[in-house]
Amino acid sequence: MIRYTGEYSDIPLPDAARQTQELPGTLEALRRMTREGNTGAEELFYRQAKLAENYEDDSVYSGEFIWYNPTYERMNNRVLRGYFGWRTRLRAGKAEAGAPVSFAYVLAYELMDGVGEQGEAGFKRMKQLQDMFGERSAAFATSMNYWMHDFIIYNDLPVSLAPELFTGSARAAAARILEAAERGEKQDPEEFLTACQTACTARAGASAFARKYRGDFAQVLMRAFYLAGERDRRCGRGSLAQRCLGGIVRIPWYPFRSAPFFDYRAYKDFRYEAGCDQVYTCRDGNWTRQARSLTHSVSYPGMGELCQETDRQMRQAWHFGHPLKQGAGAWFEEPVKEALEAYLREKEEAARPRITLDMGSLGKIRRDADTTRDALLVDEEESPVLKTAPEIQAPEILTPGPEIFSAPGPATEPESRERQETSGAVLTDDEREILRRIAQGGDWKGYAAEHRLMLSMTVDSINEKLMEKIGDTVLEWDGDAPEVIEDYREDIRAFYEQ
Repeated sequence: MIRYTGEYSDIPLPDAARQTQELPGTLEALRRMTREGNTGAEELFYRQAKLAENYEDDSVYSGEFIWYNPTYERMNNRVLRGYFGWRTRLRAGKAEAGAPVSFAYVLAYELMDGVGEQGEAGFKRMKQLQDMFGERSAAFATSMNYWMHDFIIYNDLPVSLAPELFTGSARAAAARILEAAERGEKQDPEEFLTACQTACTARAGASAFARKYRGDFAQVLMRAFYLAGERDRRCGRGSLAQRCLGGIVRIPWYPFRSAPFFDYRAYKDFRYEAGCDQVYTCRDGNWTRQARSLTHSVSYPGMGELCQETDRQMRQAWHFGHPLKQGAGAWFEEPVKEALEAYLREKEEAARPRITLDMGSLGKIRRDADTTRDALLVDEEESPVLKTAPEIQAPEILTPGPEIFSAPGPATEPESRERQETSGAVLTDDEREILRRIAQGGDWKGYAAEHRLMLSMTVDSINEKLMEKIGDTVLEWDGDAPEVIEDYREDIRAFYEQ
Protein backbone atom coordinates (compact mmCIF):
# COMPACT_ATOMS: atom_id res chain seq x y z
CA MET A 1 0.00 0.00 0.00
CA ILE A 2 1.40 3.41 -1.05
CA ARG A 3 0.66 6.36 1.24
CA TYR A 4 0.94 9.98 0.13
CA THR A 5 3.27 11.84 2.48
CA GLY A 6 3.77 15.24 0.90
CA GLU A 7 3.65 17.46 -2.11
CA TYR A 8 5.40 16.64 -5.46
CA SER A 9 8.37 18.80 -6.47
CA ASP A 10 10.61 18.84 -9.58
CA ILE A 11 13.93 17.00 -9.27
CA PRO A 12 16.73 17.92 -11.71
CA LEU A 13 17.72 15.06 -14.05
CA PRO A 14 21.35 13.89 -14.22
CA ASP A 15 23.36 15.16 -17.20
CA ALA A 16 23.22 11.77 -18.96
CA ALA A 17 19.48 11.55 -18.61
CA ARG A 18 19.08 15.15 -19.79
CA GLN A 19 21.07 14.29 -22.88
CA THR A 20 18.53 11.60 -23.78
CA GLN A 21 15.72 14.08 -23.45
CA GLU A 22 17.08 17.23 -25.07
CA LEU A 23 18.07 17.79 -28.72
CA PRO A 24 19.40 20.84 -30.55
CA GLY A 25 16.96 22.60 -32.81
CA THR A 26 18.21 20.94 -36.05
CA LEU A 27 17.93 17.43 -34.64
CA GLU A 28 14.57 18.22 -33.06
CA ALA A 29 13.35 19.27 -36.51
CA LEU A 30 14.79 16.03 -37.90
CA ARG A 31 12.74 14.05 -35.38
CA ARG A 32 9.64 16.10 -36.19
CA MET A 33 9.94 15.16 -39.89
CA THR A 34 9.41 11.55 -38.87
CA ARG A 35 6.28 12.34 -36.92
CA GLU A 36 4.79 14.62 -39.57
CA GLY A 37 6.00 13.07 -42.80
CA ASN A 38 4.04 10.67 -44.96
CA THR A 39 6.76 9.96 -47.55
CA GLY A 40 8.55 6.70 -48.28
CA ALA A 41 11.49 5.57 -46.18
CA GLU A 42 14.09 6.44 -48.86
CA GLU A 43 12.78 9.97 -49.41
CA LEU A 44 12.40 10.54 -45.66
CA PHE A 45 16.04 9.62 -45.04
CA TYR A 46 17.14 11.90 -47.90
CA ARG A 47 15.16 14.89 -46.58
CA GLN A 48 16.45 14.34 -43.04
CA ALA A 49 20.04 14.04 -44.28
CA LYS A 50 19.73 17.25 -46.33
CA LEU A 51 18.34 19.03 -43.27
CA ALA A 52 21.34 18.03 -41.14
CA GLU A 53 23.87 18.21 -44.01
CA ASN A 54 25.98 20.92 -42.36
CA TYR A 55 25.04 20.25 -38.72
CA GLU A 56 27.96 19.87 -36.30
CA ASP A 57 28.02 18.43 -32.79
CA ASP A 58 30.67 17.88 -30.11
CA SER A 59 29.06 14.86 -28.46
CA VAL A 60 31.06 11.68 -27.94
CA TYR A 61 29.35 8.30 -27.91
CA SER A 62 31.37 5.31 -26.75
CA GLY A 63 28.66 2.71 -26.44
CA GLU A 64 27.37 0.04 -28.79
CA PHE A 65 25.03 0.65 -31.70
CA ILE A 66 24.37 -2.39 -33.87
CA TRP A 67 21.51 -2.35 -36.34
CA TYR A 68 20.69 -3.88 -39.68
CA ASN A 69 20.15 -1.04 -42.19
CA PRO A 70 20.67 1.68 -39.58
CA THR A 71 19.01 5.08 -40.06
CA TYR A 72 18.34 8.11 -37.87
CA GLU A 73 15.10 6.48 -36.77
CA ARG A 74 17.02 3.60 -35.18
CA MET A 75 19.04 5.96 -32.95
CA ASN A 76 17.98 7.29 -29.58
CA ASN A 77 18.91 10.87 -28.80
CA ARG A 78 22.30 10.04 -27.26
CA VAL A 79 23.27 7.87 -30.20
CA LEU A 80 21.97 10.45 -32.69
CA ARG A 81 24.10 13.24 -31.20
CA GLY A 82 27.04 10.85 -30.89
CA TYR A 83 26.79 10.04 -34.59
CA PHE A 84 26.86 13.68 -35.66
CA GLY A 85 29.73 14.36 -33.24
CA TRP A 86 31.71 11.51 -34.86
CA ARG A 87 30.87 12.80 -38.36
CA THR A 88 31.98 16.32 -37.41
CA ARG A 89 35.37 15.10 -36.22
CA LEU A 90 35.79 12.82 -39.26
CA ARG A 91 35.18 15.71 -41.65
CA ALA A 92 37.76 17.73 -39.69
CA GLY A 93 40.37 15.02 -40.29
CA LYS A 94 40.14 13.29 -36.89
CA ALA A 95 39.27 9.72 -37.88
CA GLU A 96 37.88 7.50 -35.12
CA ALA A 97 37.90 3.91 -36.34
CA GLY A 98 36.60 2.68 -32.97
CA ALA A 99 33.14 4.11 -33.59
CA PRO A 100 30.26 1.68 -34.24
CA VAL A 101 30.24 0.21 -37.76
CA SER A 102 26.61 1.30 -38.04
CA PHE A 103 27.82 4.92 -38.01
CA ALA A 104 29.86 4.15 -41.15
CA TYR A 105 26.75 2.69 -42.82
CA VAL A 106 24.70 5.85 -42.13
CA LEU A 107 27.45 8.14 -43.48
CA ALA A 108 27.74 5.95 -46.61
CA TYR A 109 23.97 6.29 -47.13
CA GLU A 110 24.30 10.09 -46.93
CA LEU A 111 27.07 10.09 -49.54
CA MET A 112 25.00 7.91 -51.90
CA ASP A 113 22.17 10.45 -51.57
CA GLY A 114 24.50 13.31 -52.48
CA VAL A 115 24.58 14.73 -48.95
CA GLY A 116 27.81 16.37 -47.81
CA GLU A 117 30.77 15.62 -50.06
CA GLN A 118 29.92 14.90 -53.68
CA GLY A 119 31.72 13.78 -56.84
CA GLU A 120 35.29 12.55 -56.41
CA ALA A 121 35.41 13.92 -52.86
CA GLY A 122 32.42 11.77 -51.97
CA PHE A 123 34.03 8.70 -53.54
CA LYS A 124 37.24 9.28 -51.57
CA ARG A 125 35.21 9.50 -48.36
CA MET A 126 33.52 6.18 -49.16
CA LYS A 127 36.93 4.62 -49.80
CA GLN A 128 38.11 5.97 -46.44
CA LEU A 129 35.13 4.33 -44.70
CA GLN A 130 35.94 1.00 -46.33
CA ASP A 131 39.57 1.23 -45.25
CA MET A 132 38.61 2.15 -41.69
CA PHE A 133 35.87 -0.40 -41.07
CA GLY A 134 36.40 -3.09 -43.71
CA GLU A 135 38.64 -5.25 -41.52
CA ARG A 136 36.12 -5.12 -38.67
CA SER A 137 33.20 -6.15 -40.87
CA ALA A 138 33.56 -8.27 -44.01
CA ALA A 139 29.90 -7.57 -44.83
CA PHE A 140 30.56 -3.83 -44.78
CA ALA A 141 33.63 -4.21 -47.02
CA THR A 142 31.65 -6.26 -49.55
CA SER A 143 28.72 -3.84 -49.57
CA MET A 144 31.07 -0.90 -50.08
CA ASN A 145 32.57 -2.55 -53.18
CA TYR A 146 29.10 -2.65 -54.76
CA TRP A 147 28.15 0.83 -53.60
CA MET A 148 31.42 2.46 -54.76
CA HIS A 149 30.92 0.79 -58.15
CA ASP A 150 27.40 2.27 -58.34
CA PHE A 151 28.61 5.64 -56.99
CA ILE A 152 31.02 6.02 -59.92
CA ILE A 153 28.28 5.24 -62.44
CA TYR A 154 25.52 7.34 -60.86
CA ASN A 155 27.80 10.39 -60.50
CA ASP A 156 29.38 9.92 -63.96
CA LEU A 157 32.91 9.63 -62.55
CA PRO A 158 35.86 8.06 -64.44
CA VAL A 159 36.39 4.31 -64.14
CA SER A 160 40.06 5.07 -63.42
CA LEU A 161 39.10 5.94 -59.82
CA ALA A 162 38.64 2.23 -59.12
CA PRO A 163 39.39 0.10 -62.22
CA GLU A 164 39.41 -3.04 -60.07
CA LEU A 165 35.65 -2.64 -59.58
CA PHE A 166 35.04 -2.87 -63.34
CA THR A 167 37.37 -5.71 -64.29
CA GLY A 168 35.73 -7.96 -66.88
CA SER A 169 35.97 -11.74 -66.71
CA ALA A 170 38.35 -13.76 -68.86
CA ARG A 171 35.36 -15.07 -70.84
CA ALA A 172 34.17 -11.51 -71.61
CA ALA A 173 37.66 -10.51 -72.75
CA ALA A 174 37.92 -13.62 -74.91
CA ALA A 175 34.51 -12.90 -76.45
CA ARG A 176 35.59 -9.39 -77.48
CA ILE A 177 38.71 -10.76 -79.20
CA LEU A 178 36.82 -13.49 -81.02
CA GLU A 179 34.06 -11.13 -82.14
CA ALA A 180 36.66 -8.74 -83.55
CA ALA A 181 38.35 -11.64 -85.38
CA GLU A 182 34.96 -12.71 -86.70
CA ARG A 183 34.57 -9.24 -88.23
CA GLY A 184 37.90 -9.67 -90.00
CA GLU A 185 39.92 -7.41 -87.69
CA LYS A 186 43.51 -8.57 -87.27
CA GLN A 187 44.31 -9.79 -83.75
CA ASP A 188 47.51 -10.54 -81.91
CA PRO A 189 48.18 -14.28 -82.52
CA GLU A 190 48.94 -15.07 -78.87
CA GLU A 191 45.88 -13.20 -77.59
CA PHE A 192 43.74 -14.95 -80.19
CA LEU A 193 44.99 -18.40 -79.13
CA THR A 194 44.34 -17.52 -75.47
CA ALA A 195 40.79 -16.48 -76.36
CA CYS A 196 40.29 -19.76 -78.26
CA GLN A 197 41.53 -21.66 -75.21
CA THR A 198 38.93 -19.89 -73.05
CA ALA A 199 36.15 -20.74 -75.52
CA CYS A 200 37.33 -24.29 -76.19
CA THR A 201 36.43 -27.60 -74.57
CA ALA A 202 39.78 -28.99 -75.82
CA ARG A 203 43.31 -27.65 -75.44
CA ALA A 204 43.52 -25.09 -78.24
CA GLY A 205 47.08 -24.69 -79.45
CA ALA A 206 48.43 -27.36 -77.10
CA SER A 207 49.07 -30.18 -79.59
CA ALA A 208 52.58 -31.17 -80.65
CA PHE A 209 52.12 -29.56 -84.06
CA ALA A 210 50.61 -26.31 -82.70
CA ARG A 211 53.46 -25.95 -80.20
CA LYS A 212 56.11 -26.44 -82.89
CA TYR A 213 54.49 -24.18 -85.52
CA ARG A 214 52.61 -21.87 -83.16
CA GLY A 215 52.71 -18.76 -85.33
CA ASP A 216 51.57 -20.58 -88.48
CA PHE A 217 48.84 -22.39 -86.56
CA ALA A 218 47.47 -19.15 -85.07
CA GLN A 219 47.39 -17.39 -88.44
CA VAL A 220 45.56 -20.21 -90.24
CA LEU A 221 43.15 -20.71 -87.34
CA MET A 222 42.31 -16.99 -87.30
CA ARG A 223 41.54 -17.01 -91.04
CA ALA A 224 39.50 -20.20 -90.75
CA PHE A 225 37.55 -18.71 -87.83
CA TYR A 226 36.66 -15.67 -89.94
CA LEU A 227 35.61 -17.79 -92.94
CA ALA A 228 33.58 -20.14 -90.75
CA GLY A 229 31.80 -17.15 -89.21
CA GLU A 230 31.00 -15.75 -92.66
CA ARG A 231 29.51 -19.05 -93.77
CA ASP A 232 27.54 -19.48 -90.52
CA ARG A 233 25.94 -16.08 -90.94
CA ARG A 234 24.96 -16.90 -94.52
CA CYS A 235 23.40 -20.12 -93.28
CA GLY A 236 21.53 -18.34 -90.49
CA ARG A 237 23.50 -19.99 -87.68
CA GLY A 238 24.50 -16.70 -86.04
CA SER A 239 27.83 -15.78 -84.51
CA LEU A 240 30.24 -18.60 -83.66
CA ALA A 241 31.87 -16.41 -80.97
CA GLN A 242 28.53 -15.77 -79.27
CA ARG A 243 27.56 -19.43 -79.42
CA CYS A 244 30.81 -20.20 -77.60
CA LEU A 245 30.83 -17.39 -75.03
CA GLY A 246 27.42 -15.73 -74.97
CA GLY A 247 26.05 -12.53 -76.45
CA ILE A 248 25.14 -9.04 -75.25
CA VAL A 249 21.90 -8.74 -73.25
CA ARG A 250 20.06 -5.85 -71.59
CA ILE A 251 18.64 -6.34 -68.10
CA PRO A 252 17.08 -4.04 -65.44
CA TRP A 253 19.56 -2.50 -63.01
CA TYR A 254 18.97 -0.95 -59.60
CA PRO A 255 21.74 1.24 -58.17
CA PHE A 256 22.67 1.08 -54.46
CA ARG A 257 20.64 -1.99 -53.62
CA SER A 258 19.89 -2.66 -49.92
CA ALA A 259 20.52 1.02 -49.09
CA PRO A 260 17.93 3.78 -48.43
CA PHE A 261 18.80 5.41 -51.74
CA PHE A 262 16.71 8.24 -53.12
CA ASP A 263 17.16 8.96 -56.83
CA TYR A 264 17.78 12.66 -56.29
CA ARG A 265 19.34 13.25 -59.75
CA ALA A 266 16.26 11.88 -61.58
CA TYR A 267 18.03 11.39 -64.89
CA LYS A 268 15.86 11.70 -68.00
CA ASP A 269 18.42 10.46 -70.50
CA PHE A 270 21.72 9.15 -69.20
CA ARG A 271 24.33 6.73 -70.57
CA TYR A 272 27.52 5.46 -68.90
CA GLU A 273 30.01 3.22 -70.69
CA ALA A 274 32.06 1.29 -68.16
CA GLY A 275 34.02 -0.84 -70.63
CA CYS A 276 34.18 -4.64 -70.60
CA ASP A 277 30.92 -4.71 -72.64
CA GLN A 278 29.08 -2.90 -69.82
CA VAL A 279 26.81 0.06 -70.62
CA TYR A 280 24.40 1.60 -68.09
CA THR A 281 21.49 3.70 -69.28
CA CYS A 282 18.64 5.54 -67.59
CA ARG A 283 15.47 6.62 -69.37
CA ASP A 284 12.99 8.58 -67.23
CA GLY A 285 14.22 6.95 -64.03
CA ASN A 286 14.33 3.40 -65.41
CA TRP A 287 17.83 1.91 -65.28
CA THR A 288 19.13 -0.90 -67.49
CA ARG A 289 22.49 -2.60 -67.73
CA GLN A 290 23.86 -3.89 -71.03
CA ALA A 291 26.41 -6.65 -70.49
CA ARG A 292 27.56 -9.96 -71.85
CA SER A 293 25.50 -12.98 -70.92
CA LEU A 294 28.06 -15.45 -69.59
CA THR A 295 25.57 -18.17 -68.76
CA HIS A 296 27.35 -21.00 -70.60
CA SER A 297 28.42 -23.50 -67.95
CA VAL A 298 30.00 -25.70 -70.65
CA SER A 299 31.74 -24.18 -73.64
CA TYR A 300 30.19 -24.74 -77.05
CA PRO A 301 32.22 -27.53 -78.74
CA GLY A 302 32.48 -25.75 -82.11
CA MET A 303 35.73 -23.98 -81.25
CA GLY A 304 37.42 -27.23 -80.25
CA GLU A 305 36.25 -28.88 -83.47
CA LEU A 306 37.62 -25.98 -85.53
CA CYS A 307 41.00 -26.20 -83.76
CA GLN A 308 41.20 -29.95 -84.34
CA GLU A 309 40.32 -29.69 -88.03
CA THR A 310 42.92 -26.93 -88.50
CA ASP A 311 45.54 -29.10 -86.78
CA ARG A 312 44.62 -32.08 -88.94
CA GLN A 313 44.92 -30.28 -92.29
CA MET A 314 48.09 -28.42 -91.34
CA ARG A 315 49.79 -31.68 -90.33
CA GLN A 316 49.13 -32.98 -93.82
CA ALA A 317 50.44 -29.82 -95.51
CA TRP A 318 53.58 -29.73 -93.35
CA HIS A 319 54.10 -33.54 -93.63
CA PHE A 320 54.10 -33.70 -89.86
CA GLY A 321 54.26 -37.19 -88.36
CA HIS A 322 51.24 -38.96 -86.87
CA PRO A 323 48.34 -37.59 -88.91
CA LEU A 324 45.00 -37.01 -87.19
CA LYS A 325 41.74 -38.63 -88.22
CA GLN A 326 38.87 -36.37 -89.18
CA GLY A 327 36.48 -36.07 -86.25
CA ALA A 328 33.42 -33.99 -85.48
CA GLY A 329 34.97 -30.97 -87.19
CA ALA A 330 33.92 -31.99 -90.71
CA TRP A 331 31.62 -28.94 -90.75
CA PHE A 332 34.77 -26.77 -90.73
CA GLU A 333 36.66 -28.69 -93.45
CA GLU A 334 36.02 -26.17 -96.24
CA PRO A 335 36.77 -22.97 -94.26
CA VAL A 336 40.02 -24.48 -92.98
CA LYS A 337 41.01 -25.68 -96.45
CA GLU A 338 40.40 -22.24 -97.95
CA ALA A 339 42.28 -20.49 -95.15
CA LEU A 340 45.24 -22.88 -95.40
CA GLU A 341 45.55 -22.54 -99.19
CA ALA A 342 45.46 -18.74 -98.97
CA TYR A 343 48.08 -18.72 -96.22
CA LEU A 344 50.45 -20.99 -98.19
CA ARG A 345 50.06 -18.81 -101.29
CA GLU A 346 50.98 -15.74 -99.29
CA LYS A 347 54.02 -17.45 -97.80
CA GLU A 348 55.14 -18.49 -101.27
CA GLU A 349 54.63 -14.99 -102.59
CA ALA A 350 56.56 -13.50 -99.68
CA ALA A 351 59.46 -15.86 -100.41
CA ARG A 352 59.85 -14.63 -104.00
CA PRO A 353 62.85 -12.30 -104.51
CA ARG A 354 61.88 -8.73 -105.27
CA ILE A 355 63.41 -7.12 -108.43
CA THR A 356 63.41 -3.34 -108.65
CA LEU A 357 64.48 -1.13 -111.55
CA ASP A 358 66.00 2.29 -111.02
CA MET A 359 64.32 4.24 -113.82
CA GLY A 360 66.59 7.19 -113.17
CA SER A 361 69.64 5.17 -114.26
CA LEU A 362 68.18 4.51 -117.73
CA GLY A 363 68.90 8.11 -118.78
CA LYS A 364 72.55 7.76 -117.77
CA ILE A 365 72.85 4.50 -119.71
CA ARG A 366 71.43 6.24 -122.81
CA ARG A 367 73.85 9.16 -122.50
CA ASP A 368 76.82 6.81 -122.09
CA ALA A 369 75.74 4.91 -125.21
CA ASP A 370 75.56 8.14 -127.21
CA THR A 371 79.05 9.12 -126.07
CA THR A 372 80.47 5.74 -127.08
CA ARG A 373 78.79 5.94 -130.48
CA ASP A 374 80.19 9.40 -131.21
CA ALA A 375 83.71 8.28 -130.28
CA LEU A 376 83.57 5.38 -132.76
CA LEU A 377 82.40 7.44 -135.71
CA VAL A 378 85.35 8.87 -137.86
CA ASP A 379 85.60 11.06 -140.96
CA GLU A 380 85.87 9.07 -144.21
CA GLU A 381 88.84 11.21 -145.30
CA GLU A 382 90.86 10.15 -142.27
CA SER A 383 90.35 6.45 -142.77
CA PRO A 384 88.62 4.36 -145.38
CA VAL A 385 88.13 1.66 -142.80
CA LEU A 386 85.06 2.00 -140.61
CA LYS A 387 85.51 0.95 -137.05
CA THR A 388 82.79 -1.32 -135.83
CA ALA A 389 81.42 -0.40 -132.44
CA PRO A 390 81.42 -3.22 -129.99
CA GLU A 391 78.02 -4.61 -129.10
CA ILE A 392 76.47 -2.98 -126.05
CA GLN A 393 74.43 -5.38 -124.04
CA ALA A 394 71.69 -4.26 -121.69
CA PRO A 395 71.93 -5.57 -118.16
CA GLU A 396 70.35 -8.97 -117.90
CA ILE A 397 67.17 -9.14 -115.82
CA LEU A 398 66.70 -12.56 -114.33
CA THR A 399 63.22 -13.92 -114.05
CA PRO A 400 62.90 -16.06 -110.92
CA GLY A 401 61.98 -19.63 -111.59
CA PRO A 402 60.08 -22.03 -109.39
CA GLU A 403 63.29 -23.68 -108.22
CA ILE A 404 64.19 -20.74 -105.95
CA PHE A 405 61.10 -20.96 -103.79
CA SER A 406 61.03 -22.78 -100.50
CA ALA A 407 57.54 -22.89 -99.05
CA PRO A 408 55.99 -25.48 -96.76
CA GLY A 409 54.28 -28.21 -98.68
CA PRO A 410 55.10 -31.13 -100.96
CA ALA A 411 57.43 -29.06 -103.22
CA THR A 412 59.89 -28.31 -100.40
CA GLU A 413 60.34 -31.82 -99.10
CA PRO A 414 62.17 -34.35 -101.29
CA GLU A 415 60.76 -37.17 -99.35
CA SER A 416 57.70 -37.51 -97.13
CA ARG A 417 57.94 -38.05 -93.39
CA GLU A 418 56.03 -41.30 -93.67
CA ARG A 419 58.71 -42.68 -96.05
CA GLN A 420 61.48 -41.61 -93.71
CA GLU A 421 59.90 -43.37 -90.77
CA THR A 422 59.99 -46.73 -92.53
CA SER A 423 63.43 -46.29 -94.09
CA GLY A 424 65.21 -47.89 -91.14
CA ALA A 425 65.40 -48.14 -87.39
CA VAL A 426 65.24 -44.79 -85.63
CA LEU A 427 66.62 -45.96 -82.28
CA THR A 428 69.60 -48.15 -81.40
CA ASP A 429 69.03 -51.60 -79.91
CA ASP A 430 69.81 -50.34 -76.41
CA GLU A 431 67.51 -47.33 -76.83
CA ARG A 432 64.66 -49.48 -78.10
CA GLU A 433 65.03 -51.87 -75.18
CA ILE A 434 65.21 -49.07 -72.60
CA LEU A 435 62.13 -47.42 -74.17
CA ARG A 436 60.24 -50.71 -74.20
CA ARG A 437 61.01 -51.43 -70.53
CA ILE A 438 60.03 -47.91 -69.45
CA ALA A 439 56.78 -48.11 -71.40
CA GLN A 440 55.89 -51.63 -70.18
CA GLY A 441 57.13 -51.30 -66.61
CA GLY A 442 60.17 -53.54 -67.05
CA ASP A 443 63.53 -53.47 -65.28
CA TRP A 444 65.10 -50.57 -67.15
CA LYS A 445 67.49 -49.87 -64.30
CA GLY A 446 68.99 -53.39 -64.37
CA TYR A 447 69.36 -53.33 -68.16
CA ALA A 448 71.13 -49.96 -68.00
CA ALA A 449 73.53 -51.22 -65.35
CA GLU A 450 74.21 -54.49 -67.19
CA HIS A 451 75.03 -52.70 -70.45
CA ARG A 452 76.85 -49.86 -68.73
CA LEU A 453 74.50 -47.18 -70.05
CA MET A 454 74.17 -43.70 -68.57
CA LEU A 455 70.41 -43.55 -68.25
CA SER A 456 70.03 -39.75 -68.43
CA MET A 457 71.98 -39.59 -71.69
CA THR A 458 70.01 -42.51 -73.14
CA VAL A 459 66.66 -40.83 -72.27
CA ASP A 460 67.85 -37.54 -73.80
CA SER A 461 68.92 -39.37 -76.97
CA ILE A 462 65.51 -41.09 -77.26
CA ASN A 463 63.68 -37.76 -76.81
CA GLU A 464 65.89 -36.05 -79.36
CA LYS A 465 65.42 -38.71 -82.02
CA LEU A 466 61.67 -39.07 -81.53
CA MET A 467 61.20 -35.29 -81.50
CA GLU A 468 61.73 -35.35 -85.27
CA LYS A 469 59.06 -38.05 -85.66
CA ILE A 470 56.44 -37.16 -83.08
CA GLY A 471 57.13 -33.48 -82.61
CA ASP A 472 57.30 -33.56 -78.83
CA THR A 473 59.17 -34.99 -75.84
CA VAL A 474 57.92 -38.53 -75.11
CA LEU A 475 59.78 -39.27 -71.85
CA GLU A 476 59.88 -37.16 -68.72
CA TRP A 477 61.41 -37.62 -65.27
CA ASP A 478 59.30 -38.29 -62.20
CA GLY A 479 61.92 -37.88 -59.51
CA ASP A 480 64.71 -40.34 -60.38
CA ALA A 481 62.55 -42.50 -62.65
CA PRO A 482 61.73 -41.84 -66.32
CA GLU A 483 58.17 -42.38 -67.50
CA VAL A 484 56.22 -42.13 -70.75
CA ILE A 485 53.99 -39.09 -71.33
CA GLU A 486 50.54 -40.63 -71.56
CA ASP A 487 49.53 -38.64 -74.67
CA TYR A 488 52.20 -40.47 -76.70
CA ARG A 489 52.11 -43.98 -75.23
CA GLU A 490 50.51 -45.50 -78.33
CA ASP A 491 52.60 -43.33 -80.66
CA ILE A 492 55.94 -44.73 -79.45
CA ARG A 493 54.97 -48.40 -79.60
CA ALA A 494 56.10 -48.70 -83.22
CA PHE A 495 59.55 -47.41 -82.36
CA TYR A 496 60.46 -49.99 -79.71
CA GLU A 497 58.80 -52.87 -81.57
CA GLN A 498 60.94 -52.35 -84.76
